Amino acid sequence: MVIGTIIMLNYDDRKIELNPSYKTSSMKNVTWIEKEDSRIRWEMTADRATIPMDNKEIFLNNLHLEIQNEPRISIYGKEGHYNIAEKKVTLKDSVKLTTKDSVFITDTLNYDGKADLVSTDSTVRLTGSNLQIDGIGLTAQLKNEIVRIKKNVTAVFYR
Repeated sequence: MVIGTIIMLNYDDRKIELNPSYKTSSMKNVTWIEKEDSRIRWEMTADRATIPMDNKEIFLNNLHLEIQNEPRISIYGKEGHYNIAEKKVTLKDSVKLTTKDSVFITDTLNYDGKADLVSTDSTVRLTGSNLQIDGIGLTAQLKNEIVRIKKNVTAVFYR
């Protein structure tokens, strides 16, 4: 484990910037597993994790979130942020969600582990074996498999 001094100076939808001032720990090739009783709810892996000493949040690079619902959902992002107390993960930069035979692409995606909800206000594209749907913003209740694209929706269906 590497210990240094870093502070988060600016956190916006595009980039996470760290600036010297807070003590942190950094780890490489990490895995977190969230369980409910004996059942695994989700598993998150990252190439690198930076954890400020207050232990309230974790900043992640090249992360993969595997949600153990049925159907299973895999989400990939280049950067991320995990709020430990709220069990919320924000993925940023080339986010890709896959499930069954569908792929979902966006710039930013939020996963609320308590509510089992995925959301974004970014541009979205959902492709399946016989459709492509584009729009802006999305909410998805994972347990009920209910997906809502918020606005500017266009869809193409293939035979």
